[in-house]
Amino acid sequence: MAEGFLKDYIPVSTRIEEFWQKYPQGRIATSIYSWENGTVVVRAETYRDIKDQVPAATGHAHEVEGTTYINKTSALENCETSAVGRALAIMGFEIKGGIASQEEVEGAKARGEGSAPQGQAPRPTSAQTRPAAARPTQTNPTRERNWTTFWPLMRKAFGSDDETRKFMQAEFNKTDALKLTDDEYDKMVILAKERVAA
Repeated sequence: MAEGFLKDYIPVSTRIEEFWQKYPQGRIATSIYSWENGTVVVRAETYRDIKDQVPAATGHAHEVEGTTYINKTSALENCETSAVGRALAIMGFEIKGGIASQEEVEGAKARGEGSAPQGQAPRPTSAQTRPAAARPTQTNPTRERNWTTFWPLMRKAFGSDDETRKFMQAEFNKTDALKLTDDEYDKMVILAKERVAA
């Protein structure tokens, strides 16, 4: 049983159990996005059905080897668990306390990041963010992208995630929106808004 500040956060295992109950034919897939200089970044994708081509949700997480007792030997496994938990939370599984899982908040506390406001994951310090080589190429690295509105806009403009990726492949030779430069991202948003308005 979680104590103190952790009681408001849900363990990833609870989210996974609920996912399999609701989607017994579903799929959870993970991949290493990058692993450089002791920092691992994992991407998790969740699918409602094993045959689905496009994930229902994605989640990303990063861990730094040796920053906690667990990360001394199991940074990859810890990172994978966090990424899966985030993807499932984005699908709506157990989000009462926020997107962050109990394991993520406990890890942040162990790294000395303090506790975040209720329902929010602690923000990583600059030393704990992804290394420059793992970040998508951007012309303005301080600029934030709004992924919350990006994909719904793309679906309206192109009809589906698959069609959006086909367009990105034809236009920029990329199928991963995270790898778009700022200029490419801006071009996608402008073009999508024009298509929706037409």
